[in-house]
Amino acid sequence: MIEEEMTPYEQAEKEREKKAKIEYRKKKQFSAIFMTVACIVEIIETLIIMLLLLVGVAFLFTKVIHIEGKVYDTIMTIFMILVFFGGLALGFFIYKKLVTFVIKKFKLEDKLMEDVLVHYTKEPKEKREQRLKR
Repeated sequence: MIEEEMTPYEQAEKEREKKAKIEYRKKKQFSAIFMTVACIVEIIETLIIMLLLLVGVAFLFTKVIHIEGKVYDTIMTIFMILVFFGGLALGFFIYKKLVTFVIKKFKLEDKLMEDVLVHYTKEPKEKREQRLKR
């Protein structure tokens, strides 16, 4: 259909569709940037947590409990595994809380895609499913 032959209603509908597509692309782009930055922050934060836990355990065994020698090596080997998995779990937990806080603090609900919001916000399951169906 040629643009001049369109009724005002059809032109308005076409403009609305065009704006919706632009808004969708902006949300998609912003969500991708947000998730990339959030993943980088999560990796750095988890590594810092693991390092702090490792330093804390080493300090505990050397300065507080005074364990040395082969016993120290054995205990540190076991605790390094625990620090790794504990650091990962704690890092994931803090990451999710931090991202939820950032989304609410900076009012990013209208700038992010619905699937990103559903992943991080605490909504009842029914509401989440309704938002994703839209």
